[in-house]
Amino acid sequence: MFKKKPLVIILIAASAVFLPLVVLAEINRSVLVGSSEVINDNFVNFGEVITVDGQVNGDVILGGSDVTINGQVAGDVLIAAANVTISGEVLGNARIAASTVIIRGTIAKNATILANDLTFTEKGSIGWSLGYLAGSADLKGKVAGNLTGESLSLTLGGQVGSNAQVTVARNNLVLDPGVKIKGDLNYRTQAETAIRPGQVGGVVTHNEIEDVQNQVRKFFVASSYYLKLISLLGLLLVGLLIVAVCPKKVEQIIQEITVKPLTKIAWGVLFLFGIPVAAFILFISIIGAPLGLIALGAYLILVYLSRIFSGLIVGKYVFGLIFKDRTISPTLSLIFGVVILVLASWLPYVGWLIGLTATVFGLAGAILVGFRDIRKENPTTSAKK
Repeated sequence: MFKKKPLVIILIAASAVFLPLVVLAEINRSVLVGSSEVINDNFVNFGEVITVDGQVNGDVILGGSDVTINGQVAGDVLIAAANVTISGEVLGNARIAASTVIIRGTIAKNATILANDLTFTEKGSIGWSLGYLAGSADLKGKVAGNLTGESLSLTLGGQVGSNAQVTVARNNLVLDPGVKIKGDLNYRTQAETAIRPGQVGGVVTHNEIEDVQNQVRKFFVASSYYLKLISLLGLLLVGLLIVAVCPKKVEQIIQEITVKPLTKIAWGVLFLFGIPVAAFILFISIIGAPLGLIALGAYLILVYLSRIFSGLIVGKYVFGLIFKDRTISPTLSLIFGVVILVLASWLPYVGWLIGLTATVFGLAGAILVGFRDIRKENPTTSAKK
């Protein structure tokens, strides 16, 4: 489906294939196989401009800027270039990745084409099936087998000997008066296409697709929910690890937060905005840059952990209301409280304020407990005070 492999990504992947070949083309700026020349072997070459007017009795592998085949190739063709034109005869399969592809010759077997602009003229013919992925496709040649492809726009005006299955993501399918599909037509577009009697010999099936902008919008919405879920699970994992490794320290932080909460809000706001400013001043002083980086790193870690500490308080408070006479484990309080807090922070209009409040409380508690521990480990400072 088109939404699962956006054209832009596909074309970037194609560029990754043929751009290095364009660089290699500096080795042979111009390659010509003359009309009277016969190559009784495989032909592999890279050049800025490659023209095959003669006969190649083998496979052809080419890469460069402009590639043109006017002669005959007895085997398969594999081309990665900026512009490709097939005016001659390919007796095997053709696999082409380019920005612009023009087919006005004959491909005896299958053709697989990746292009930004694909033109298949009235003089062109494909003996078996055609598969394509393109930005715009103008297909007026003859395909003896199946036609399968996806594009942003499609004009179909030739003959298809079997079934056609196409997706047109942006514009509607355009059927020229002379088009003839002998088998079934299965097409996906934003709206149905008017089909004249006799243009399709089999069954016509239409499946509506959404506008590309709606697809992109839904993709980003789904991605945002996925990232939020991953963030929540990651926060729970880190929280469970901290509770298991440092249960006493976590309990101290929770007690610190719950004592004089208004004071903790003031401290939390000071830490939240003051530490980055102090770290920036240290960083631009050059000599204090290492200390500034360390302070900033510790600050970011504590900001992340602050929601865990606040979530524990929420979990304990809610469980205390429900189970007044029971002791609830910190693990259950953590899981329940963090989930409630994170979901509340996703609410429209007020979610940002809930998240900011949780960060301020948790940050204040963690840093104040840290300062207290430093004072306890420094008896000289305590004695002076």
